[in-house]
Amino acid sequence: MKTPCRKSRFKSGDVILALGDFKVSNRNNLLGILQEYRTGQTVEFTVLRDEEKIKFEMELERRK
Repeated sequence: MKTPCRKSRFKSGDVILALGDFKVSNRNNLLGILQEYRTGQTVEFTVLRDEEKIKFEMELERRK
């Protein structure tokens, strides 16, 4: 069974820098930001991958 993260565009080693306009500073901060969104919403993620900032959108799903 694939989790939402495994179906996403994330790759091993990605560091999440931001969700929408919210800067991510640590895991607890990320979890708090995610609570601001609803399942089914599309959110823009900014990640650091191989020293390059990449942006992509992803629809949030509830973890099964």
